This record gives sequence, C-alpha cells and structure tokens, in this order.
Amino acid sequence: MELKEIELAHQQAEQQAELASDATVTSLHEQMRVQARDLRHKYEEQLDALRDDLELQRKAEVHEIEERKNGQISALMRNHERAFGDIKNYYNDITLNNLALINSLKEQVRM
Repeated sequence: MELKEIELAHQQAEQQAELASDATVTSLHEQMRVQARDLRHKYEEQLDALRDDLELQRKAEVHEIEERKNGQISALMRNHERAFGDIKNYYNDITLNNLALINSLKEQVRM
C-alpha cells in the first residue's frame, strides 16, 4: 500500500513536472513568437523606408536624365535651325546670282 502511494505520488510529481515543463515551453514559444513578430515589423519598416529612399533616388536620376536629354534636344534643334538657315541663305544667294546673271545676259542679248 505504501509502495502504491509512493508510486502514485511519484506519478503525480512527474505529471506536475511535465505540466510545468509544458507551461515553460509554451511561455517561451509565445515569447519567441512576440519577438519574431516585433523583428518582422521592425525590418518591414526598414524595408519600406529603404524602398521610399530608392524610389526618390530613382525619380531624381530620371529627372536628371530627362533634363540632359532635353538639353541635347535643344542643342540639336539650334544646330539644325542654324544649318537650315545657312543652307537656305546659300541657295537664295545662288538663285539671286543666277537671276542677276540671266538679267545681265538678257541685257547683252538686247544690245
């Protein structure tokens, strides 16, 4: 009978130890879950901040490239206008010289 009581007490002590161990494991598991959630939140905020910084940097670089492109387009248009004006003047001069030559030849033929 004493042996049975000792065994029963031993089993109850084992069960209590197991329950205490389970409670400790559950508590540690919950603490780890909270820490993991906090870390995830922290790094998601850092990731969002980094994305925003990179997006701002990308927009600034795109704006700079567009400004350079627009400057190059303006320079090309000025060069084109100048070349077009030069060629227009050249052909106008040729036309005027030809007309003057034709008129002088007409005058010579009339005389």
